[in-house]
Amino acid sequence: MKEIKLLINNLDCPNCALSVEKSLKKINIINVKVLIPLKEVHFEYNEANISLETIIKHLKKQGFDCEMIEE
Repeated sequence: MKEIKLLINNLDCPNCALSVEKSLKKINIINVKVLIPLKEVHFEYNEANISLETIIKHLKKQGFDCEMIEE
């Protein structure tokens, strides 16, 4: 499992946070934590099952402007 943090520039409200969480869970992403004040989403995924590029594309299709946070 790989842990990732994404910045979601248009994450502004609890409804958006819920939409992000539900959207990620639909594609089998686990341990999703959405932080509205930081405009971040943290999660774990299995690299053998899905790529980070696919996850980001999925969120962008849902209308979320996101990018990876470098640590």
